[in-house]
Amino acid sequence: MKSSVVYILSILCFCSCSVSSQPIVKSNKLAMLSIADTNLTPILDSAVCFEKKCKYYNDSLFFTIDVRQKKDVYELQIGSSNDMNNAMNYFEPILGYLYYKNHLFLISNPTSKKFFSMTENTKEFKYIKYDESYHPGDKLILYHIIDDSHTYWIYYYINNKFIFYGKSSSCD
Repeated sequence: MKSSVVYILSILCFCSCSVSSQPIVKSNKLAMLSIADTNLTPILDSAVCFEKKCKYYNDSLFFTIDVRQKKDVYELQIGSSNDMNNAMNYFEPILGYLYYKNHLFLISNPTSKKFFSMTENTKEFKYIKYDESYHPGDKLILYHIIDDSHTYWIYYYINNKFIFYGKSSSCD
């Protein structure tokens, strides 16, 4: 009887371990960028200055810039974050990175070349990607909650001018 209980418990343990998501360490070699349009610097200054006043601010805070284009209008979505894993998984393709005022900025999408220039330097960024594949019969459900407590800005670039559209923030 005791060996049957041990056998059943070991099978349950094996099954529960086999359905969990396994972390995969990945790396992405990114090009270092420089700012090509100097009209962008006051926007980056404002973002860095604003975030430094927030309660959640710490040394690991970085920014993402996602540039999208529709005809002659560019939309710049700038967000702050402390979650490198989420940023590297979500913002694909990542064009490159830059450091501005001692803060990392990850720049995505090829349309970003309108505002940023490529350099010859590269840097490898490591991050964790979780295997979220579904296998029929799995009982474990994993929910990935994105921390949206940071600030998110939207700017439009129309007729060679940046226009502030709005921001969302939980910063006091």
